[in-house]
This record gives sequence, C-alpha cells and structure tokens, in this order.
Amino acid sequence: MKLDKRNMWLIVYLTFKKSVEVYRPRGFISVDVNENHVAVLADDKVYLFETSFRDIVLSYYYRRKRIQERYDKLCGVNYRVKRRIFMKLRERVRKSDLRWKLANIIIRVAKEKQ
Repeated sequence: MKLDKRNMWLIVYLTFKKSVEVYRPRGFISVDVNENHVAVLADDKVYLFETSFRDIVLSYYYRRKRIQERYDKLCGVNYRVKRRIFMKLRERVRKSDLRWKLANIIIRVAKEKQ
C-alpha cells in the first residue's frame, strides 16, 4: 500500500497467481507479414490471407491530411477540436482488430496441424 500525499489517494497493489498448463511444441509455422497479405506455411501447406491493410492506412492518411489542412489554417497546429476528431477516427482500433483476427486464424491453423 502506498499513500499519494499530493492527490490524497491510497494506492493498493494486488498480486495474483495463475497456474498454466505446460505443453511441448511439436512443430513450427512460418508467417510472412506484408503490407497487403499474410502468408502462413504450416505442414507444407501455404495459406494466403488478404488483409487490405494498405487500403486502411491510405484512407486514414488522406483523412488526416484533409483534416490537418482545414484546421491548421483556421486555428493553428494545437487545436483541441482537431485532436478530438483524430480520436474519433478509430484507425488504431480497426488495425488492432484486424491483427487480432488474423492472429486467431493463424492460431487455429496451428492447433489443427498439431
């Protein structure tokens, strides 16, 4: 426990224990990540996933560019409304969602091949 005198908060640190099953890996999987495709090699079979990641990156690049051009002329670089608009774009959320889905597909393929 710790007392933060400046903010008058009591900070409590909790620790947890978790038992984990240990397993031996029986093989390997090669994963090649490119801008628009992900290739997975598992047991001499190639899986090719099209991600369209490039389209997401480019579309958000053009949106950011357009917003910056508009609001930098009006009110300068550090404008609060512009920061709020950038937070609502959700680029990071879409990218991380796509990465999680791809990772889950690759894990399912790996579990099938074991």
